[in-house]
Amino acid sequence: MNDPFDMLPVFKEVRDPSIIRNYLERSATRFDMYEKITPAMVAAWKARWEVIYDNPIAEWSRVATGTRVLCLSSRNNGVLLWSHYGQNHRGFAVGFRSDVLIETKPATLLFEVEYDDERPEFDITTVHDEQCSAESLLPLFKRKSREWSYEREWRATHRPETLNDGEYLPFSVEAVECVILGALIEKDVILRLNQACKTSGLDSVPLKKARLAKKRFELEILPTTWSEVLKREQGTD
Repeated sequence: MNDPFDMLPVFKEVRDPSIIRNYLERSATRFDMYEKITPAMVAAWKARWEVIYDNPIAEWSRVATGTRVLCLSSRNNGVLLWSHYGQNHRGFAVGFRSDVLIETKPATLLFEVEYDDERPEFDITTVHDEQCSAESLLPLFKRKSREWSYEREWRATHRPETLNDGEYLPFSVEAVECVILGALIEKDVILRLNQACKTSGLDSVPLKKARLAKKRFELEILPTTWSEVLKREQGTD
C-alpha cells in the first residue's frame, strides 16, 4: 500500500481489567485453550494493548500481510490513475467484468471504497464475538481518506491460501472486458502485450487506446484494433 493510513483503524482503548479478562476467556474458549487466566496475564495483555495504541502501524501490519487486496477502479480515464499505476501513461489497463469476477473461484466479493476524513474505530475485544463477522470488519478495508476519492476504487479481499501461489487471483478470459493502451505507450510494450494477449487467448478481447484530448486536460478512451495499432506502429519505423 502506498498510503500508510490504508486499513489502519483507530484502536479503541481498553483499560478495564475485567474487560480484558473477559476477552482472554473468550479467546481461550474459541481456541480450546484451558489455561487459567491469571492477573499477570491480564496485566501483560493490558501492557501489550497500550503498545498497540501508541504504535498501531506495527501491530496492524500483521493483519495486512495476511490479507491480499484486489484494487480496481470504476473509471478508465483518470489522468492521475494512469500516472500512478499505468507507468506514466506508458503502460496499459485491463477492464474487468465485475459479474464474472464475482463468480470466480475463489469468489470475489467486490465492495466500493468510501472516502471520509475520519478513520474507522476498531474494538479489539470484540473479535471473538459471534457478531464480529467478516462483514463487520469490512469498514477497516473499505474506508480511505477523501484525498484518494479521484480513484473511485473498488476492492476485494482474499486470504493467501485461496490464491495461486498465495498472490494471484485466477480468472477466466470471459472476465476481461477490454484492454486499454496508454496514451504514451511505446512500440516495444505494444508488441510484447500483443504477444501476451495471443498467448493467453485475449487477442479477441475489445481493444481501446487512450488519447490526449485536444483542448482539455482529459483522456479520451477510443476503440481500436490490434491490426490498426500494429499498422500504425510499423509506419513509424
